[in-house]
Amino acid sequence: MGEPISGVNSDGIIGTGTFLARIRQLTSQAESRTPQRRGNMEVTKRMLTEFEVRRRMETIQTSRLAPLRKARLLLRLGRALNPQVKSLTTAQQQVANTTNFPARAALKRLAGNNTRLRNDLREAAWYALAAGDGANTYRS
Repeated sequence: MGEPISGVNSDGIIGTGTFLARIRQLTSQAESRTPQRRGNMEVTKRMLTEFEVRRRMETIQTSRLAPLRKARLLLRLGRALNPQVKSLTTAQQQVANTTNFPARAALKRLAGNNTRLRNDLREAAWYALAAGDGANTYRS
């Protein structure tokens, strides 16, 4: 199936310190990669918090930019979340077969929150396009 997780005892329980160390390791692996560029925006080097993303989303939505530009910025911000969603999903899969229920629940919640956040960004981009569209091209 995969390599065994270090710090798991014979009962399949991950120690709290080991769980936190594994999360830090996954985060640092994402940070240590050479930064990639997509257009003129650098792909995220560290995990963005929900507060940071929602604050950026609000700033973009309240700006005086053209609707198409707003949509592009919102979608770009959503793409910046992809690496951290992938790392959380990987960690969630590694912990799935253990009996450490709090760790499983925490990772499930984090992965779910980030997925919802990406969907909120997509929806905000859709509304930005629809609000600035006089010909109803983007409305369903």
